[in-house]
Amino acid sequence: MKTVLAAATQKLRKAERAGYIRRVMWLSFEDRLHSVFSEIDSQGVDAGELGNFYLSSSKQSFPAYGQPYVFRFNSLNQAQVSVGWRRMGVWHSLGNGELLKPNEAMENGAAISFSQDITGKIMVLLSPYKSDVAKVNEDNFILVFGVEPNDLTEERIRKLFKIFFRYCAATSMVSVGSYSDYVFRLWLGLRDIRNRKIQKVAILRFFEKVLIVGLAAAGVWATLYTSSKWPIH
Repeated sequence: MKTVLAAATQKLRKAERAGYIRRVMWLSFEDRLHSVFSEIDSQGVDAGELGNFYLSSSKQSFPAYGQPYVFRFNSLNQAQVSVGWRRMGVWHSLGNGELLKPNEAMENGAAISFSQDITGKIMVLLSPYKSDVAKVNEDNFILVFGVEPNDLTEERIRKLFKIFFRYCAATSMVSVGSYSDYVFRLWLGLRDIRNRKIQKVAILRFFEKVLIVGLAAAGVWATLYTSSKWPIH
């Protein structure tokens, strides 16, 4: 029993050590994230069309991270690029109750978030625009799950940013009814790890149907082949 207990203890220590190393890796990942973010004009004309972009991290956002015993390598880190309010230039009185006091249609909430779990691995999450006028069905999409911090290179971060910018355009209320944006969101749903079980069931059903059709075709072929060997006189 001592051997079994020692093995379990060693396994936990190894996992904790790996988590510690990944949290240290976060520091260099965050530097890469800042570097890629600096490549865009987050307050420029194009960014302004989407509501401007803002980069924040857990170190900046939560005062508790400033305590002397809390360090980046013994805390769960998080960083996020979010979009500010996007003004639509359209006025409405939906939900207001006062026709003489209309509100300007606005949307916000679009974001791409990078967060560490207890193992130190990173999950990348996409959030859509939301407004009191219109919003998409999904609350979020998981783009990446359980990735090593060092695997998020600058090149990969740029690819994730491209998807994020595209997602912003696809979830704006002015994109309602766009077929291409709908297909893009379906593609993101297929990537989401939470839908893997649904995907497996759908794939199994697909191959089941293919197998049934294939067996039926094989049966017809076998019947025709037999008939050709024994012609009717």
